[in-house]
Amino acid sequence: MHLVARTLLAGSCDAESPLFKLDGQADLLGRIWRYVILAWAHELLEERISTQSGGADDIAFAHVDNVSFPQPKGRNVNMMPFVLGDRTTLPEELHDYWPMIATCLETLPDEELLRVGYLTVHESEVRAGASQRRGGLHTEGFVREACDASGGGGGRCLHAPHWHRWGLGRAMDHGRFEGGIFLASTLSDTTQLYNVRVPPTLVGRGGDLDHLRPTLDVQSEPGCSS
Repeated sequence: MHLVARTLLAGSCDAESPLFKLDGQADLLGRIWRYVILAWAHELLEERISTQSGGADDIAFAHVDNVSFPQPKGRNVNMMPFVLGDRTTLPEELHDYWPMIATCLETLPDEELLRVGYLTVHESEVRAGASQRRGGLHTEGFVREACDASGGGGGRCLHAPHWHRWGLGRAMDHGRFEGGIFLASTLSDTTQLYNVRVPPTLVGRGGDLDHLRPTLDVQSEPGCSS
């Protein structure tokens, strides 16, 4: 058991402990524990940021190139599979995006071009101050919780939590990548990126990272806006 959790629980049951005042205060104990977890997360993230060497293994994102977008036509597709190196596997109405896709493919090894990629295109008007897609601070991936009821466990612990990042990307060398996600926007300064590889244990449900925003803002300079 975590030392702080054991201290809180034992102290709240010990009449000789100052923590005995928390006896029967489950809501308050839960709130204190959440603060402890948050402080622990910020400490781990600060340590991770301070030990980044700047090598390939520490690259969270990189600028590939500037690109031009085709004229919008209200197209909206999500995770459409296609063979990376074969334009004919895309519907013709998406061929306008092939020059952008080809720019991304130039950074991948040749063997990657035979693999299946997934294309998302979202052309729409967005009102000022709103997000076109997912808002908030997050990373692209998800955490499968150990007691995820959606998996049929009914709240029982089925397995250790594990993190799955979309794209499974990694930097190989300057300007060369394996896998990963390519992102582009028609508007500048609308997406803030941080060049930090967050430890999987600190990633919240659905990739949420809002709980780490204070540490990221202080410890890590934003990498760029897109």
